[in-house]
Amino acid sequence: MVPDRAEPARPPASGIRPGGQSGIAHSLGLRLFLWLAAFVCVILAWFAILFTGRYPRGLFEFVVGVTRWGNRVLGYAFLLVTDEYPPFRLEP
Repeated sequence: MVPDRAEPARPPASGIRPGGQSGIAHSLGLRLFLWLAAFVCVILAWFAILFTGRYPRGLFEFVVGVTRWGNRVLGYAFLLVTDEYPPFRLEP
């Protein structure tokens, strides 16, 4: 006689872990807008550096914040390295 086998746990039917839809919204909506804004800031900063020799602090902090936020969203939604929902802010 064959012993009964337990069925392995199955992922949710949607294939997306709980909260994953929000990560996708973060990534597609806000990330696209923020990366375009960061790109414009980098171009403006390039001219500022060219003429003044200094990177404007506000532009620098914005670009670093967008990069930091994008990495948090990527880690949450796609790399699954954290369960903490990424905040809607650019500060650390």
